Amino acid sequence: MSSPKTILFYGMSGAGKGTQSKLLIKKLRESGPAHFIEVGQMLRDYASKHDTFGARRVRETINAGMLVPPIVAASLWSDALLNEVHENDHVILDGAARSVPEATLLHDMLHWMNRDCTIFILEVDAQTALERAVARGESRSDDTKEVMEKRLSWFKDKTMPAIEYMKERGATVHHINGGGSIDEVHNDIVSLLEV
Repeated sequence: MSSPKTILFYGMSGAGKGTQSKLLIKKLRESGPAHFIEVGQMLRDYASKHDTFGARRVRETINAGMLVPPIVAASLWSDALLNEVHENDHVILDGAARSVPEATLLHDMLHWMNRDCTIFILEVDAQTALERAVARGESRSDDTKEVMEKRLSWFKDKTMPAIEYMKERGATVHHINGGGSIDEVHNDIVSLLEV
C-alpha cells in the first residue's frame, strides 16, 4: 500500500470538488482503505434528519448561503476522523476548513494524527462556477443564483485565507485548472499525487 494520503479539495461551488473527490476516492481504494468526508453533505443531512434548534439553525444558515460556525463543521469532520479513520487509511475532505478558525482546528487535528496534508484548489472562472452550481439546483435547494453569489464572495474573503493558513503550516498546495473535462482534471490530480 502507498503511504496514506490526506487530501483537501477547495474551489468555488460548481468547481467540481464533489465529482473529483468521488473519482479520486475510487482510485485511492485500489491501494487500501479510503474515506470521503463531505462536510457540506454532512451538514445538509444533519439539518434534514433532526428536529432540533441546532438543525434548524444549520438549515437556515445553509439556505442563506452563509458559513456555519467553525465548531459546528469541525464537530462533524472530527467525529469522522476519530471514529472511522485508521492510521494507514487515505482521507479526502471536501468542504472542511472554510475559514481560518476552522483551518486552525483542522491543522491541529491532522498534526495530532501525524498526517500531512495535500490541498487541491480547483480553479474555474466565477461565471462557469455559477452556471454549474445553478444547473445543479434540481438536487440542492440551496443552489440559487443569490446564494451562489454569496458563496463566491465568502470563498474569496474567508476560504482563501484558510488555505494560506494551511500552506504556511506545511500543507502542499496545487492549483488545478477545473475548467477542463472531468477526465483531464482527474488525470492532473492523480499525476500530482503520484498514485
